[in-house]
Amino acid sequence: MQSELQLPGYTISFCLWRKAGRAAYRARRLSDGADVCIETLDTEYPDRRQVATLNHEASIASRLDGVKGVRRVHDILPHGSGNLALITDPCERSLASVMAESRNRRLPLPQALKIAQALVQILSDIHAQDIVHKSLTPHNVLFDSRSGALVLSGFNIASELGQERQAKQLPNQPEAALAYMSPEQTGRMNRSLDYRSDYYSLGLLLFELLTGQPPFTANNTLEWVHSHISRLPPAPHTVFEDIPEALSDIVLKLLAKSPEERYQSSLGLLHDLSRCATSIEQDLPLLPFTLGEKDHLQKFLIPQALYGRERELQELLGLFEQAVEGRSRFCLVHGYSGVGKSALVNEIDRYQIRERGFLVQSKFDQFQQSEAYSALAATFRALVQQIMLEPDNQLDCWRTELLGALGPNGALVIDLVPELALIIGEQPPVTELPPSESRNRLQLVLTAFLRVFAGEGHPVVLFLDDLQWSDTPTLDLIRRIVTSRDQSHLLLIGAYRSNEVGPGHPLRLLLDDLNNHRRIHQIPVGPLDESSVDQMVADALRCEPETSRTLSEMLFHRAQGNPFFTNELLRQFHAQGAIWSDSGSGQWHWQLDRASWDETSHDVVEFMLDNLRQLPDETQNVLQLAASIGNTFTLQTLATIYEHTVAETARALLPALKQYTVLPLHSDYRLARHQDEERVLNPSYRFQHDRVQQAAYNLIATGELPRVHLTVGRLMLQHGGGQVADDQLIDIVNHLNQGRALIQSGSERLQLAEFNLRAGSRARQTSAYQQALDYLQVAEELLPDDAWSQMPSLMATLASEIQLCLYLTGRTEEADHWLEQMLDHADSRLHRADILAIRTRQNATLGRMEASIHAAIEGLALLGVNFTEHPSQHDIDVERQRVLTNLAGREITDLVDAPVIEDPATLTAMRLLMEIFAAAFLSGSKLFSYLVLKAVNLALHRGNCPESAFAYAAYGMLLCGELDEPALGYQYAKVGLAINERLDDLSLRARVIYVYAMFVHHWSNHWATLTPWFRKGIEAGYQSGDLLYLAYSAQDCVIWDPGMDLETASQLHQENLDIVRECAYQDSLDSGSLFLQMQRNFLGTTHSPASLSTDDFDDQACLEAMSTRQFMTGIANHHIYSAEINLLYGNYEQALHFVRKQDKLIKSAMSLPQLVRFYIVANLTLTTLFPTMNRADQQATRERLERDLARMTRWADNCEANFRHLQWLMTAELARLDGRHDAALELYDTAIDTARANGFLRDEATAFERAARHLLALGKGRSAEGYLRGAHGVYNRWGAQRKVEQLEDEFPVLRQWVQAHLSPPGSHLASLDLASVMKASREISGEMVLDQLLQKTLAILLENAGGQWGCLIVRAGGAFSVEAIIRPEQPSPQVEIPTHSTLSDRQGKALALPMSVISQVFQRGEAVVLHDAMADGPFVNDPYTIHLHPRSVLCVPIIVRERFEAAVYMENNLTDAVFTDDRVELIQLLSAQAAVAIENARLYTQVQDHSRLLEEKVVERTAELEELNEELQRLADRDGLTGVANRRSGDAYLKDTWLRLRRQPQPLSVVMLDVDHFKHFNDNYGHQMGDECLIRVAETLQAQLQRSTDMVARYGGEEFILILPNTDENGAMQVAENARVAIEALDIRHDHSTARDCITVSVGCATIVPNDKSSLEELVFAADAALYKAKESGRNRIQAAESTETE
Repeated sequence: MQSELQLPGYTISFCLWRKAGRAAYRARRLSDGADVCIETLDTEYPDRRQVATLNHEASIASRLDGVKGVRRVHDILPHGSGNLALITDPCERSLASVMAESRNRRLPLPQALKIAQALVQILSDIHAQDIVHKSLTPHNVLFDSRSGALVLSGFNIASELGQERQAKQLPNQPEAALAYMSPEQTGRMNRSLDYRSDYYSLGLLLFELLTGQPPFTANNTLEWVHSHISRLPPAPHTVFEDIPEALSDIVLKLLAKSPEERYQSSLGLLHDLSRCATSIEQDLPLLPFTLGEKDHLQKFLIPQALYGRERELQELLGLFEQAVEGRSRFCLVHGYSGVGKSALVNEIDRYQIRERGFLVQSKFDQFQQSEAYSALAATFRALVQQIMLEPDNQLDCWRTELLGALGPNGALVIDLVPELALIIGEQPPVTELPPSESRNRLQLVLTAFLRVFAGEGHPVVLFLDDLQWSDTPTLDLIRRIVTSRDQSHLLLIGAYRSNEVGPGHPLRLLLDDLNNHRRIHQIPVGPLDESSVDQMVADALRCEPETSRTLSEMLFHRAQGNPFFTNELLRQFHAQGAIWSDSGSGQWHWQLDRASWDETSHDVVEFMLDNLRQLPDETQNVLQLAASIGNTFTLQTLATIYEHTVAETARALLPALKQYTVLPLHSDYRLARHQDEERVLNPSYRFQHDRVQQAAYNLIATGELPRVHLTVGRLMLQHGGGQVADDQLIDIVNHLNQGRALIQSGSERLQLAEFNLRAGSRARQTSAYQQALDYLQVAEELLPDDAWSQMPSLMATLASEIQLCLYLTGRTEEADHWLEQMLDHADSRLHRADILAIRTRQNATLGRMEASIHAAIEGLALLGVNFTEHPSQHDIDVERQRVLTNLAGREITDLVDAPVIEDPATLTAMRLLMEIFAAAFLSGSKLFSYLVLKAVNLALHRGNCPESAFAYAAYGMLLCGELDEPALGYQYAKVGLAINERLDDLSLRARVIYVYAMFVHHWSNHWATLTPWFRKGIEAGYQSGDLLYLAYSAQDCVIWDPGMDLETASQLHQENLDIVRECAYQDSLDSGSLFLQMQRNFLGTTHSPASLSTDDFDDQACLEAMSTRQFMTGIANHHIYSAEINLLYGNYEQALHFVRKQDKLIKSAMSLPQLVRFYIVANLTLTTLFPTMNRADQQATRERLERDLARMTRWADNCEANFRHLQWLMTAELARLDGRHDAALELYDTAIDTARANGFLRDEATAFERAARHLLALGKGRSAEGYLRGAHGVYNRWGAQRKVEQLEDEFPVLRQWVQAHLSPPGSHLASLDLASVMKASREISGEMVLDQLLQKTLAILLENAGGQWGCLIVRAGGAFSVEAIIRPEQPSPQVEIPTHSTLSDRQGKALALPMSVISQVFQRGEAVVLHDAMADGPFVNDPYTIHLHPRSVLCVPIIVRERFEAAVYMENNLTDAVFTDDRVELIQLLSAQAAVAIENARLYTQVQDHSRLLEEKVVERTAELEELNEELQRLADRDGLTGVANRRSGDAYLKDTWLRLRRQPQPLSVVMLDVDHFKHFNDNYGHQMGDECLIRVAETLQAQLQRSTDMVARYGGEEFILILPNTDENGAMQVAENARVAIEALDIRHDHSTARDCITVSVGCATIVPNDKSSLEELVFAADAALYKAKESGRNRIQAAESTETE
């Protein structure tokens, strides 16, 4: 607030008001004594925008001087510190104050109408001056203090353009003004604003005058935007009955959201208002009448509607809905220039996309294609700007998510999106990485950034226009975004000119690569048809198409249906007077002069060029310069190269703005003409269309282009004081480069060369390698021939950049040539070594391993490091001895604190050694060991650096493998990790972690702890862009956890392989895929027990490809996994075949977990086949077995958890071979117990099976059965379905499980997670030790029932005892309980229990459930109940025939009624399961004691076990709510059916059904009604299926699938129609559906004859796509897929 105003020549009386940053004073002018009002800025130090706004208002008032009803501005005077004062007519009262003084803020109808009529007349007059007010509020409607006449003020944001494009960001204006803005003023309507915007504001004002209240209320800017765009106002006559309905209708017409539906002229509006006023004044009844009878279009406006694109628009909106649902889609909109691609995409803005998420867009520039990611960065900036409008608490959430997603790489995004720093703060600089990793890191962090915004509840629509001019890095990033498995809720739209994207174009290569990707959608956009042009012209002339048909035909044939050209022709004809309106009738007429028409160009660029030549010379000049800048430009840049002031430049640009040649991108454009040079505003503009820019550029004579660009560049450089900021570097360099042939000065050429070097380096850092090379080669061209001698430092830097870019763009021969130049001009041995390090790395990357090693050795020699290419064992032994010498008595852990290496020569030497690690490892020679030892010795001698960390980790790998010292290796590898952390080195972190985890950690720690390390490796890979080691960590992440069941492990592994695919490293993908195929084999889904192949994977093709690439580790994995599966199923000879093959590749498994698996597989294979071998083979095999056992023992001594059970198993096998049968059995038992204790499921099952087969070989069948049961149970728990089935086939006592009838949908278990139930069942049945079984059973029952604590009670000989107990976290209070109310546990401690409850359960064999034990039934007087007050109680019997009786007792004392009916049913099922498992465990215990039990009892118990498991399996295959098959079961049946029909071959049909608007049904009728609805729909669908082979499955939510084998397309359509009609006939009321007032379904059908060229996924995708088309077409209908049925 400023102090009291003092203005020379005026006497200030008092302050009238203060608001919105302004103050008004009553004053008297001393010169003539006139009363005036002085309006000024209410601040001591106004900013430039405030002053310019006041100037703008004065300028508008000056233009309107003499217009009746506009507040007159007499003068504008400077005062204070840069302030201004408007001297105006005295107007002390506003309409706002009049309303405030009125009762209920309402004005009498006659007064309100009089004000409205006056305002309409004033608006009519200012619109006639081509001015739109844009701020019609009660505060801006004033009353003249002298005459009382109504006057209009507040022209601070008024527009002088007939049609003004609105910025997406609202201009700074008072909150009160937001209540009166029009929908198009919000910038969210994809339309320009015109004079009809003021009519909407008038409607808001009139509504308030009549009702005393606004039609909308809101709390912030976004709510106001939503109100004006989406909310409908109430009719005024429904608010107050005394308001005539006709007047109410006028207000609603003014408040129409679409300008075309409002009044089109002041004449028509005044006519209707006058009719109302007359009736009210004469007290006549005012009945509703037809509005707008005298209304005609007041100004000629090009229609802003979209013509002829209804189908394309619906397709786009459908894709957006898919993004809302969580999908990711890439839509390509393509066609010729001007055909309306951008207009089509922008049209979706009218559908409140921004209300439901984010909509951002940018375009590529035809003349500015050098700045990588520039267009994409503009959209990212828009995303950040949008969230900056949100409240602080939401902004905090965004901050948290962004920081988490960007990790240590936030600075990379801030470089592209500076505004991001305002949210997450400034970020530390990132680690410098090699080019490939740097590119990967940037693209990964940008995709992570986008994923933050594109999420549930806020999908992102990202539109990139003119993709044909995109830079290559952006296209690479688009590929990554589109193929990313983690990307969701995104609609990425790219528009491009199809005629400019030919073969070999980078965009064409991308599209060809992604051609069949499921996320890609193509929308071709052709010229408009003639009927669409007819309608467009008719709408422009406000007539029927027949009336304007002749004109539209002429335009259609001239513009060939090009909407841009057509609009420009219409606009030009109006400007030339060939289209005019009849002032009397308001009708529009046209008359074209034939000669002028014939002269009109057929080429749109030539046509635009002719139009531009009609503009004033100064406007043509600035347009030429603007076109040379680019499609978008800032006023300040334009003023600089125009060599005029900003204000003069803005004035020169104004005619182009009025002609729509150039569009403003910010509201500040209107202020730019009213500013002094000290207060510069800098609005942005863009050309209306690329063709317009091209025409403006063509105003420059071709021969003048170099001079113009050179002048532009020089002026921009001069304006910056000779310094070039990064954000202007590319623009300046591009201009100067185009005129560089004209530069004669050597110093200026040198300066430009340095600028090009900067630009090339910057482009290379953003992965724009070709653009970078172009700049660098220009730099070389500008330098003198003897540059190496004159400016060696500059030339060395330039040569390094050129060499790198040549290498990165695949020009390897030229890159090698530059390397030679660099070596020739190197000024020191160190410099030469650094260059050789570059050669080493590049050769390694290109696969030239031998050359890479030679370059490294040459570089090391320059640094004084002796290195031999062919080391002997003696060389290795010498280096090992040096390790001890260089350790110099230090503890290994002390190495972390060794000094950091600062000597450049040592750092280069370490880097050289690091660069050939891969080459040495792949050489398969002793070179790798020698190299690792060399690097370790250098680190021990000189200190730590990032490469030291990797050297120590690799040494750990060597010690754990070839040198067989895992404990020592573990210490060194841990040091490597610690050094990496201490140096905070991200560049090598992913590989250090992977080497540690994969080669070291598992030798000293339980294998279950590997997964967290691999997850750290994945995170480090993402952060550093090291995709190779990211892929490695992903491929091994979950596969080594021995306690994870196969189904879970394979699912997680499959998800991780998606990461590997994104990294695009085939070796890693093949290695991970082979392991997945082994898992699939165990699960039973490969082609055969001996095969790793499935329909989507050919293991032999994989093996051949790996052999071609010499990927020896992958080949070794294939041999090991093949040996494993053959051993598992008893194919011992085939297993031996693979063991022998792997023996030759043993080094390729060095230090890996696979090595351990190979040792045990080889042992079991060889011991099985041992009796069949000849004596010589037996002797060699025995030696090997004992040697392998010794090594396994050493491993076990180092880490018992991982290896001891394998040692016992191998020892048992030797004892068996030696005929020590009892000792062998005892060792098997020890192996079983040890494997179980450490969670190795597969090995526990294997030991069980080996023990059983040992007993069977001895003829002890009954003794073997307990072990067989153990093997069966643990294999089942592990999930090895194929092995379980094989055991059941081989041993009838383990009869095969048979799937029985479906579970009734009404079962209480329908709502439970049956997968968890099955898992619990497997855990119970897999335990064979009785004591452990009882404890595990109790824990599982408690977990599934929700009990706090519980115990398992056994009755034997009439006496009770507690055999297992899980005590409550909080101990029970100490109270005196009678002895007869306690039982003893296994330690003899007394446990209080409600014995009356327990006795009843044992007597009756029925469960007791107490929802409130203090109030329920006959147990309230039990001493336990009286003293300890239990709440929820459950006691369930476990009856194991007459020999063993038990019950489980549990409580939950936190709340009542915990043990619901469905939980009790579950516990009873699991208790019955436990009963059988207990019997089996007792049998197993007796077997271990070598007792003989009756065989028939085992069979009987097993039958019960099978029956119960069958019931659980049935439940697991059913959908819990509807009772039909669930998705898993449906998918399995569909796959089986596909395979069967592929062999026949016969057609297979799939019908996808989706309940229409089910979310609205749920939201309005409740979830219970929703559930009942789905149950009835499912029942109806089931009833429509007539064949036993047909299946209905719930596919997810409200979506169902019908699987119809042997059914052609006609049959499927008939079934679908029957189902649709039957569901509609249910007549389930649904008032919130757009399809009907009852529940309906949309249906998609697809049919195919399965063959080798088609896939199941294609069939389902086709049905799903057809379903979406059915929904888009109006719902409650059937859509057949296109061309899915094949012969």
